[in-house]
Amino acid sequence: AVIFPPLCFLKILKKKTTFE
Repeated sequence: AVIFPPLCFLKILKKKTTFE
């Protein structure tokens, strides 16, 4: 199982939230 760091996901989520 490969679990990527949530930092990347958080950054993308924050960017999406800023875009919206």
